Amino acid sequence: MMLPCYETYKRMVGARGGVWPELVNDGSIELAVKLSADLAKAVLKGAPVTLVAAALPIGDKNVRVVGARIEDDKSDPVLIHGPQELVREQDNFEAFLKQEFTFVTFFDELVRPIMAGRANWCPEHSKAMLEHLRRTRPHFECQEGHERPLLAEAMNLAEATIGRWHRNDGSSEAKLWVAMPLRLEGVRPVNVSSPEAGTFTLDDPDEGGGLEKSAYLLLEANFPGTVHVNPEFDDGAKKREFCDVLVVGKNEVFIIQSKVMAMLERNPEQTTERRVKSVYSNFQKALSQLCGSVRRLRLGQTIYTNEGAEILIDENAKKLVHGIVLLSSTNLSLPWPKVSQELIAASRKSHAEFHVLEFGELQQHVAFGKTLDEMSLHLSKIYKVIEKSGNANVKMQFPNEQNRPITSAPIDDDAYGYVFTLEIDRGCETDAGCIFNIFKSAINRRRFTGRCEYFQDIGLLEGEKFCWIGLGLQWQRDADPIPSYDWWVELREEVRPLLDAESGLKLTHLSEMGRLGGIRGNQTLAMVIEFVDGRAVGYFNPDYPQGDE
Repeated sequence: MMLPCYETYKRMVGARGGVWPELVNDGSIELAVKLSADLAKAVLKGAPVTLVAAALPIGDKNVRVVGARIEDDKSDPVLIHGPQELVREQDNFEAFLKQEFTFVTFFDELVRPIMAGRANWCPEHSKAMLEHLRRTRPHFECQEGHERPLLAEAMNLAEATIGRWHRNDGSSEAKLWVAMPLRLEGVRPVNVSSPEAGTFTLDDPDEGGGLEKSAYLLLEANFPGTVHVNPEFDDGAKKREFCDVLVVGKNEVFIIQSKVMAMLERNPEQTTERRVKSVYSNFQKALSQLCGSVRRLRLGQTIYTNEGAEILIDENAKKLVHGIVLLSSTNLSLPWPKVSQELIAASRKSHAEFHVLEFGELQQHVAFGKTLDEMSLHLSKIYKVIEKSGNANVKMQFPNEQNRPITSAPIDDDAYGYVFTLEIDRGCETDAGCIFNIFKSAINRRRFTGRCEYFQDIGLLEGEKFCWIGLGLQWQRDADPIPSYDWWVELREEVRPLLDAESGLKLTHLSEMGRLGGIRGNQTLAMVIEFVDGRAVGYFNPDYPQGDE
C-alpha cells in the first residue's frame, strides 16, 4: 500500500476522481487512484480497468488529461479523469510508462486507502501511450495556479470527447485519447479505522452502514460538534430513527437519508435497466423519509442522539432545511425528468430544499465549503438551478478554488511551541498523512484562526525508532496569540488516544514545550498552514515553494 505525498493528497481531496503517479522510496512509480467506494467494490469483483490519456487542444496549449475507464457496467462504464498539469506529475507518469509493472492503491471519496494490488500491462500499449504523449508535446504546465479557467475548459472538453473514444466512433475527438488496459493481480481490501466511525472495510456486507459511517466521518471532521448519526424521535413508548445523519447549524439544518447500490451481492449479469430501477426506487423511498423528517422537525418534535441526549435546534435554523438523498453513486443514467419532478414537488410541499447527491459530490461540497453557511449557500444555488431548469442532474464545479497564499506574520523565534514525541514499533510503516490529519482535526475543533508551522522528522534514539511532530501556533488576535502551557497539555491529551490507536504508534512522556527557534533549528519544516475558523485555507510547502495549486 502506498501513501501519497501531501501535495498529491491535497489534489486528491479537491478532485472527484483521478489517477496520480507517485515516486516511492525505491525510485519506482506507483499509482494512486481516487474513485467511489462503489467503483472500488466493482474493481474488487473483477471489473476491467483501462488507463486512458489525452492531450487536449485548448487555444494554443495542449492540456494533458489522465484517467481510467472502469467497466462496472459493460454497457455504461464509468470514466474518471483529471488534468496532469504539474511538471513532476508529467515526468512521473512518463517514467511509469517505461516500467513493466507497478503497484496501485485505490482511495475512496474521503481519500482513505481502501484497496491495493499489482498492475501489469502489454508493453506495446504503454509504448503507444508514451509515444502519443511525446508527439503532442509541449503540454501545459501550471506553475502558479492562476489558470483555473483553462483547466476547467480542458475538463469540459475531456467530458465531451472521452465518451466518443469509448464508443470508438472514429471521430477526430475520439482519436485524441489513447488507452492501456491494466491486468490487476492480488487486489485486496485495506482496513481503515477511526475512533469516530470505527472500522471501514470495502468488502463489509453492511454496505448501508458503511455509507452512513463515511458520511458522518466526513461531516464531523469538518464541522465538529454539529453532526449526529442515526438520531431518534419519540414514537409512543418507543423511539424511531429520525434520519441517517443530521447536521445542525446556527442558520440551517441538513437532514440526510443515505441509500447504497448493493455492489458486493449484485449479480454481474444484472442489466443496466434493472440497476436503474433499483436506484430510482431507493431515491423515492429516501425522498418519502425526508418529507416525514421535515414534517416532524417543523411540528417541534424533540430529536435525540442515538444515546438519548436531546439535540438542541434553534428555531432560526429550522427556517432553512436541506434534505439530501445521499446515494453511494449516481453513475447510472437515472430517469432524471421523473427524479426532478418528484424532488421539486416534495421540496415545495415541505417548504425545504431537497437534493440528490452522490457521496463524492457531498465530499466536494464539504471540501470547498469553509462553513456550514457556505455549504448551504452552494446547495441553495444548485436547488435554484434545478427548480428553474427542471433538471436535477446538476453537479457544481469549483474551478476557481485554489490554495490561498500565506498572509499571516511569521511566528517569533522566542514564542513557545510543542514537540510531540511518538515511539514507532520496528517494522511498522509510518502514515504521515494520518498523523497530520489527527493534529489538523484537533486544531479544527478549536476553531483556530491564525498561522500553524508543522514540523516532522523520523529517526533513531538509543536504537529505538521515533517520530517527532513539532507545532508552532499563532492566533490572529491581540490578546494571548501564543498558546499557553495548559493549552498545549490539553491538546496533547486530546490527540493521545487517537495517536495511540494507530498501529505501532505511542505518544511518549518525552513530549515537551520548546522555543520555536530551537524547534526550527532541530526539526524539518513540513509545511506552513493558515487556518480560518478551524479550516485550512492556505499552505506553503518548502519543497514546492512555487505552489502546486
